[in-house]
Amino acid sequence: MTTIPNIGSNHGRPVKPVPGYEDLFRHVGIFDKPGDPLHGEDIVPVRTFALMIAPSIEIFHAEWERQAGLIALGAQRHYTLPAEWQPGAKRRTKELQARYGTDVAYEVLRGLHREYGVFPPDPTP
Repeated sequence: MTTIPNIGSNHGRPVKPVPGYEDLFRHVGIFDKPGDPLHGEDIVPVRTFALMIAPSIEIFHAEWERQAGLIALGAQRHYTLPAEWQPGAKRRTKELQARYGTDVAYEVLRGLHREYGVFPPDPTP
């Protein structure tokens, strides 16, 4: 079991890599707490989920920079999904699935990272 420190994504929950998608670890994972009713559930942080529903990568980056500034100033506690993205979420997800030729969300995330470098480097050695 690996506990990821709070890096704005999983709030220190015990998480392990998704089998077959170890390269996406820290951006997605599986909740690893035997005995807990959520044990084995996928953990998808809000930032990672936002990549799948943002109207574009450019809009995603602009919104995340805006929210990072608010968090740094103490005006906002954590990242949130903009409500205006939600009505187009299904359409955007389907566009990404078609673009990357898969309906597997983790494969779409790999495609986004390959094309745009959307995940920051792992902060731990």
